[in-house]
Amino acid sequence: MRTASWAAIVSLALAGALTGCGGTAGAGRDAATGDAPASAEAGAGDAGGAPDGSTPDGMAPDGAEGDGGGPGPADYAEPAGEGGGAGNDPYLGGTPEATGLAIGPGGGFTLEGTIATDRANEVWADSDGFRFTVSATTTLRAELSYAPAAGVLWQVAILRVNRSLVAWWSIGNQGAASTRPVTLGPGDYVIHVAAGLPAPSTPQPYRVRVQSGDWACAVAGGAADYAEADEAAAGHRANDVAAVRWVGFPQISPAGGASAAEATGLTLGAGQTRALEGLAASVTSAGDGYLDRDAYEVTAGADAREIHVRVDHTGQDVNLNVFIFAAGDTGKLLGTATDMGATSNEVVVPVTAGAKYWIWVGTRDERSYGLDTSLPLTYRVTACAR
Repeated sequence: MRTASWAAIVSLALAGALTGCGGTAGAGRDAATGDAPASAEAGAGDAGGAPDGSTPDGMAPDGAEGDGGGPGPADYAEPAGEGGGAGNDPYLGGTPEATGLAIGPGGGFTLEGTIATDRANEVWADSDGFRFTVSATTTLRAELSYAPAAGVLWQVAILRVNRSLVAWWSIGNQGAASTRPVTLGPGDYVIHVAAGLPAPSTPQPYRVRVQSGDWACAVAGGAADYAEADEAAAGHRANDVAAVRWVGFPQISPAGGASAAEATGLTLGAGQTRALEGLAASVTSAGDGYLDRDAYEVTAGADAREIHVRVDHTGQDVNLNVFIFAAGDTGKLLGTATDMGATSNEVVVPVTAGAKYWIWVGTRDERSYGLDTSLPLTYRVTACAR
């Protein structure tokens, strides 16, 4: 088993990640504690399980162009056998694969890789990096697809070449994950893919589609389509549904008590945008890594292929995270938004028409760093369907 320092990985990921993000919530954090919403760790937690018989529709936008976008050969495939040492793991001192691929407005490319059986450390089963070039300023995202296995979380992110994050890890276990859309200037970047422990008994292939496009999901103005119910009488625990602890990969379990996601009655059809408003209450933690936790149930419309969810707030020292679950099962995680130091967080997940989903918003417990002084505060969730 290769040796890795989780504190070192977190420190590298955070280096420069808070620069220019519009908030000061990163101040005072000690990355060496590992209390950062980052990637992978031994014991991936209780989140797991394969999809319930349904396969999400593709995540690429209609009309997406670019070589290698379909099911055919990839534009670059990871060579077989990384050998010993750090291989192409960007966080263990490895050298990301030099793909030679470039992307600009309207372009795209596909990568293929494998989670190996002999690359595990105390952080993840395997971790791969792929270097690519942005030829001209463009908005893009990276879409990961893989065969899900019970108990194993996967993640995808986009890094600068110094290994700091430009698109934070999106984490899930349902066969697909996507980074949030990010606008990048010309230069070189790295796609990072990792799978949590345990190490697989056979190599596990995956594919990443990097696509330029317009995935705007602007903050919905005006009155909200749904407002969170007043849960003060329940100690702000009425709609918790999930408890999340961070030791690298999130360790997820059902919340204690009789909590339930709020039935918003909202259905999201392609091209529709809906707004929800909630309160991040000033409460103590119920024992996990969060203070207040709120869940809302929505339904994917008959023509919806994916839902883009963002949460926005004004708290300069508060981090609100977003998790998307299959309704009724916190073991089925579709995606996460856990950027630090930002007053806006976004996640894009594939959906199955007619299926119900939970939008979970959690306030990270960072009081030990002198943060969370802006609580209580209201937040707005904007959900855009495509």
